[in-house]
Amino acid sequence: MLRLIARDCYVVLRSLKNGETSRSVTSKSFVHRADYELAFDAMVSRCAVSPWHRIDTNRKKPGRLAALRAVSDSLEANLTPRMFAYNSGVVERLGVIEKMMPIELKLGRVGAMNAPLFCLVTCAVLATSAMAEGLYRSDVTYVSNADRQAEIEKLIAIETPSEQQYLTQIALEKPDVFSRQLRQAREIIRTGGEPSQISSKLRAEGFYSPDTQSALQAFVLSLHPDDVINRSHAMNFVMRVSNPTDVWTHLLNATGKLDDYAALECAPNQAPTELLGPPEHQYVMQVAHPNMELSLWRFDAKEAITYPIAIATETTVETYRFVDRFGAELAMLDRENLSMQLSSGDVLQCQKVDASIMRAYQDHRRELILSEKQL
Repeated sequence: MLRLIARDCYVVLRSLKNGETSRSVTSKSFVHRADYELAFDAMVSRCAVSPWHRIDTNRKKPGRLAALRAVSDSLEANLTPRMFAYNSGVVERLGVIEKMMPIELKLGRVGAMNAPLFCLVTCAVLATSAMAEGLYRSDVTYVSNADRQAEIEKLIAIETPSEQQYLTQIALEKPDVFSRQLRQAREIIRTGGEPSQISSKLRAEGFYSPDTQSALQAFVLSLHPDDVINRSHAMNFVMRVSNPTDVWTHLLNATGKLDDYAALECAPNQAPTELLGPPEHQYVMQVAHPNMELSLWRFDAKEAITYPIAIATETTVETYRFVDRFGAELAMLDRENLSMQLSSGDVLQCQKVDASIMRAYQDHRRELILSEKQL
């Protein structure tokens, strides 16, 4: 209430000072002048421990960045250690912060993160200690709109697509139609009969080759009897049929435990600094146990989803070879200089970032989106 009254007072005074005609200022504008003065005095007296900052919020994003910068600078200048009792959640999160402290070592050959940004990230980690795991959910079969459109364009450009490519295109362009095809194929397999009859019926539904039919039967066996096949299941099947070597099985079946291995931020020509690169090239690498499979995950802050875009199918002393969910080669990552050669021929230069810092930054991106929705 105090903030609203003070804001109205400011609008009236600004109109008088600037001679604005867009707002009519009359004697009625000063009816609550005493209330304005009391509210202003109360507000100032309750916030006297910290310096005041004038922040222009006519443009939301620069205004919020300026506010965050003011908070960060104030914390850096005035925060002093003091003894108090930590609860268990804070103790656990401080263990993460302690690992983040030697920041120059964490970022390797690239310059260290500046103090205000480190302070901001540290505050973000502490502030989200209770809900950091809940800001994003992992979804192995999620496909962003940009990824979907890019893959469809690549498939359309193929003059003579294979059966796998044809099925993938249908699944991406018409996911509901493809889900219905899978439901009908599931009923055929459940009903059973002579192998030749089952094969003939599956061909009638659009699943022709023996390899595709074998992948279809494995997919049906992986489902719970009560599962209703939907878009996510359709993508699950596409990933299985596109990767006959089963490199994605451990993620599709959720049979292993995943841990963060490292994080990368990349950009064309030159590695970005301080997490300022394009969000589509900010990744976290996860390792699966017990077989140590590496996967590359991307963040969709708008949908609050983290999803894998590639699996490391070949690891040498010099490189990682990544294959995407549709069976195509995505990139080769040089482990020495962290350059990523994309299958398109483009080259990204990357730098290594601590995975906990990357996740804290992605939480910050998500919270900004949530604050936009609330305003």
